[in-house]
Amino acid sequence: MAIAIDSIRRLGWRIAILLAIASLLLLGGCSGAANGDEDAAEPEPGAVTIEESGELAGALHAIPEVLEPGRTIRVATENVGSVPLFYGLSWRVERYVDGQWEEGLSQAVAAVGLGARPGEREGPRYGPHVIDQIELPADLEPGIYRVLKDVGPSLRETGELTLAATFEVRSADGVAQEPADQ
Repeated sequence: MAIAIDSIRRLGWRIAILLAIASLLLLGGCSGAANGDEDAAEPEPGAVTIEESGELAGALHAIPEVLEPGRTIRVATENVGSVPLFYGLSWRVERYVDGQWEEGLSQAVAAVGLGARPGEREGPRYGPHVIDQIELPADLEPGIYRVLKDVGPSLRETGELTLAATFEVRSADGVAQEPADQ
């Protein structure tokens, strides 16, 4: 009996060590894109990245993925977690320059609270008068950008997780016209 218990203990430690190594490898492979870390490769406009924190999990979508300066980008929020996700119309835009994200435009809107139930994608339109969108300046330089949105489990805790959606700004001769309204 003592031999069997020792064998189980040794096997248990081996499994625990393997699980710890696997966890470190998985965590090391996360890009941390929405948290300001440098990425190894240039971000791809329109690529959907799911960010997670505990039971919260979501993705942000930029519509359209490629546009010219002075146009409007719309933002949709997708909840892929198991609890409701709350957020507002606030956002930040960063530009990808020399392998790093640099701060750019931002808008803080405290008066509007929005949400998405688990498994739902909401926005960019929330009723007839509320649209989650960003008016890009006409003099915005071409390049790779991302919009960031803070979300959370309640309207008071919207900074618990940051979602990001990447898009590209091209000069007027390199972009197809976007639909007037969606």
